[in-house]
Amino acid sequence: MPMSDPRQTAGSTNFTVVDVLLLGVVTVWGVNVVVVKLALASMHPLLFNSMRFLLAASLSLTMLHITERGHRLRRADLPIIIGLGLLGHAMYQVLFIFGINLTTAGNTSLLLATMPIWVAVLSAAFRLDEVNLFTWLGIACSFLGIALVILGGGKTIAFALSSFRGDAMILMATLLMATYTLLSRPLLSRYTPLQLSSYTMTAGAIALLLVSLPILTTTDFSTVAPIGWGGVVFSSVFAVVLGYYVWNRGLQLLGPARTAIYNNLSPVVAMLTGWIVLAERVTTTQFVGAGLIFTGLLLARKRARNKNATI
Repeated sequence: MPMSDPRQTAGSTNFTVVDVLLLGVVTVWGVNVVVVKLALASMHPLLFNSMRFLLAASLSLTMLHITERGHRLRRADLPIIIGLGLLGHAMYQVLFIFGINLTTAGNTSLLLATMPIWVAVLSAAFRLDEVNLFTWLGIACSFLGIALVILGGGKTIAFALSSFRGDAMILMATLLMATYTLLSRPLLSRYTPLQLSSYTMTAGAIALLLVSLPILTTTDFSTVAPIGWGGVVFSSVFAVVLGYYVWNRGLQLLGPARTAIYNNLSPVVAMLTGWIVLAERVTTTQFVGAGLIFTGLLLARKRARNKNATI
């Protein structure tokens, strides 16, 4: 579906359709945090991830076959497609699952919030995307907002030797997602967002199934509660299939740095969802942090004078 280029107006912060879609996706990702918490009460994390990515890959490939029958994966792109699937789906998920158990929730949230920073730094270093002053200010403002949301919620941020392994795993996961985000952009000149997400998701699902085989072969599936399977379906359809499609669309139109900063809205949605669904307390400091995150998003969307382009 053709969309107007959000870069056409100098210094503009006007939102486009893709911005609305990204806001919807980060809302889903924020709600998904609560959904996953409920689902993991009766499912092993590796079982949950392998099941949701298997379902997600199947759904995505089915959609691709129905809507884009002429799609074809170029043989020359197969290594990078497999690599992206391993980085952004399999390795990221495994590192995140094991890392979060070895460090604090505060450390995890703050380290994940560095993803836009890594994307911007690598984009600028390799000249893969325009990163202007507004983008840097937006990233800094968003990062500060994340810190306030974490600290205001009573979570601790303390990097110590006892949490080093977990912190290292979460940081590595963040770097992998930043790399996935950057390396996906060039492929989107040859593949549609649905094609790219379907191909990489399939590679990631196969890898996750192999890693999860010991759990899959010993699990009594009758013990999994309905809410566990419901979490698998919700997370597969909305957080993975829809989420990665829109994420790739954002990369295609906004570029890696401006798309990545949307990632920092997820903790705000998770905070509000926890407040509404789980009756968790939300403090004034957290609301201030949420305001800074939204301010950072607006700053990052503001572009300096640029050449007109049509996408």
